[in-house]
Amino acid sequence: LNNLSIPVGETMIRLFEDAEGGVKPVTNELLEYQITRALKQFKSDCWKQLKNLFIPVGETMIQLFKDAEGGAIPVTAKLLEKQITRVLKSNKAQLDGALKRAKAYMRAVGRIMFNTFQAFNQHSVPRSTMLPIFQNLILRGCIPGDDNYERDDILKHIVPFTPNPEKNVIKDRIGMKIDEEDDSSQLWTPDSIFNKLIPDTFIHSRSLLLSGLEDGLFLGGK
Repeated sequence: LNNLSIPVGETMIRLFEDAEGGVKPVTNELLEYQITRALKQFKSDCWKQLKNLFIPVGETMIQLFKDAEGGAIPVTAKLLEKQITRVLKSNKAQLDGALKRAKAYMRAVGRIMFNTFQAFNQHSVPRSTMLPIFQNLILRGCIPGDDNYERDDILKHIVPFTPNPEKNVIKDRIGMKIDEEDDSSQLWTPDSIFNKLIPDTFIHSRSLLLSGLEDGLFLGGK
């Protein structure tokens, strides 16, 4: 009995422990603690492995995520379409099929995350499971520019996308034209940067893959 274990993710949890004269079942408290820890690790590992998620397009494998500090980031819809078009040339039907397949892959990832979150019960989500900016989007329905998303937190959360965002995103943009080709264009202000530039650049540009993930995580709203 001292070798009797149950699998949780890739971890084997022992149900008995050695005792004088034989073995004894582990306590409920210890068993719950070990399962909780294993589930945390499983979810963390699941997100970390997303950098290895590809879709086949012809004979080419196209990556859906890129590595970044703190986790994986979905590629933008523009980059994904560009990479697929490079393989398929101008075949619109095949392009649409490849984009749908990419979204379906993300929906499957969302389903996996849904099941692990269900098993995880009320415990907090490990930070390494999902970048904070995506946690806020998917789990809280909150994006940069919303009143309940503090600007200091936004700057911290976009560091994986761009280093030193206070300089590279804020200070370097303030006073520049929003539309560089329009002489009468309005200028970037702190408000327009937080309310438009940041969500457009880091969230909306990835809406194809993020919407697939969200569909899977929430079972398509069901």
